[in-house]
Amino acid sequence: MFHARYRLFILGELAKVFLLPAVTLAVASRLDLHGVITTQSSRWIWAGIYLCWLPIFWSLYIGVSRYITNRQARKLGVQLAPLIEGKWPGNVDLVIRLADGMKNGYIGDIFDELLDEAGVNTARMSLLFSDRIVTRDHQAVKSILTTGFPNFGKGYLARLRSESFLGNGVFTSDGALWKFHRTMARPYFDRERISDYKTFHKYTEKIIHRLDCLSAADETVDVQDLFGRFSLDTAGEFLFGFSDFNSLEFPLPKLEERFEDSYYGFARALGEARENVMRRVRIGQHAWTILEFFKDSQSQPMSVIDSWLNPWIERALARKGCSVPENSCFLEHLISSTKDTQLIKDQLLNILMAARDTTAETLTFASYALCQHPNVMARLRKDILENLGPTTVPTYEDLKGLKYLRAVINEVLRLFPPIPINTRTSLSPCVVPTNDPKGPFFVPSSGTQIIFSIISYQRRKDLWGDDADEFDPERWLDKRVKLMATDPSKFMPFGAGPRICLGQQFAYNQVSFVLVRLLQKFDRFELNQPAQALPPDSWKSAKGRKGKEMFKPKSSITLYAEGGIWMKLRSATQSEILKQD
Repeated sequence: MFHARYRLFILGELAKVFLLPAVTLAVASRLDLHGVITTQSSRWIWAGIYLCWLPIFWSLYIGVSRYITNRQARKLGVQLAPLIEGKWPGNVDLVIRLADGMKNGYIGDIFDELLDEAGVNTARMSLLFSDRIVTRDHQAVKSILTTGFPNFGKGYLARLRSESFLGNGVFTSDGALWKFHRTMARPYFDRERISDYKTFHKYTEKIIHRLDCLSAADETVDVQDLFGRFSLDTAGEFLFGFSDFNSLEFPLPKLEERFEDSYYGFARALGEARENVMRRVRIGQHAWTILEFFKDSQSQPMSVIDSWLNPWIERALARKGCSVPENSCFLEHLISSTKDTQLIKDQLLNILMAARDTTAETLTFASYALCQHPNVMARLRKDILENLGPTTVPTYEDLKGLKYLRAVINEVLRLFPPIPINTRTSLSPCVVPTNDPKGPFFVPSSGTQIIFSIISYQRRKDLWGDDADEFDPERWLDKRVKLMATDPSKFMPFGAGPRICLGQQFAYNQVSFVLVRLLQKFDRFELNQPAQALPPDSWKSAKGRKGKEMFKPKSSITLYAEGGIWMKLRSATQSEILKQD
């Protein structure tokens, strides 16, 4: 079913483009009362008229639509967001610039550049005659996600892009189905469950063992890959009741060496499926549906993902009919509540991806930040050792008391939010409040896509100060934190409102636990990026973080480091030996 829907969509769109003008001409041909166009010549003349009428019809259609939209806005006493226009018909040049910036540029920069050029924080872009709104206004985003929630959803076009990957899971659905998924998942993220650190401890010890061996051999590790494995194994047991994913037991990738194993194939398929979704965003709805009309680009990666997930689902289904204990895992509870196997699979993949990616990437960028700021690492390690010592396994209450650790994690999430760019689609015409002195902006119709850049407003200097691009955990502890208290919506790494990330506290707890255990064991992180993981030389002269970054940040739904984050870790034991020498 999913594989056919986007094909039906593009056929419908093409029919609309070519048939509406044809219908008007058909009516006109009936009015040719005096027989000006003879029967013999009518076919060719009407064909020529049609070709001329096609662009005229759509120019008139767009012009009338904009007039009606402006009139609606004036009646409400508000304005439309300023229009960013290119030089080519349909703003094709703007489409190309956006696609190139999203693919090859620093994440979020292309939107900042366009908004800076227009001198605004919110603007409209008419891309191939379809209006979109892009914003980095945090008050607008807050309104869209919270008070204006009934007016916005994921939308039909977003579902088309994602459904052959994520199906009708919690991240792609709206309305009653979304409420069902949300209700099913919420109990499994309550405080009692996410504060049970036995599973965290089990897999963190596996990480430490592997890192200890690599440290003793003076070898480099891609921590993004390592934390991805940790998050997958943890989520597999914590959410789905399986303790034998065992991806941490598989060989790890090495510098300048390609290898294949079952986990690596699964991880690569996940990455490819996510990148396919982002490519569809970059090139636009009409372009990707035409290019993939005969072959869905998700078919190949999904065959690999299915080969991984199906055995786990089959095992769980085999237990269906048995009583579900109070401490049952999420999957068992889901299976007891629905007979729809596809729905079970969709929700499994949605939650698994969220649990894996959010934690893995936050740990990755936290490790990167500690590499780049050894003074922060030294202070954090000192704080951990003073409160817990070198061996104590932290509890929930222990982690609550580590204020500097929370400040470090918040600063990582500010600079590297898990989902750097997000979208919503309007479900009805509405007015969106902003922080702009010119007032709110009008969203003219249902189906209007709103693109909001979280990574942009969490780095805005007018909100965070001149040092907004700097990694400084102190901003969460000194007098600057008061500014945060007066305007909390400028920091929303997990979203807000009814769709706020259910796993927010789960991620905080897991990241905190792992960082504590790592810093109890290791006292030095050293970045060792291979050439393929470094950003292009042209970035070095850029302003802000782009000019100083030592990796290529990319987004394939969630933020990640293209090529990985490679580093060496030194254990505290090694440090003591070196001091004695």
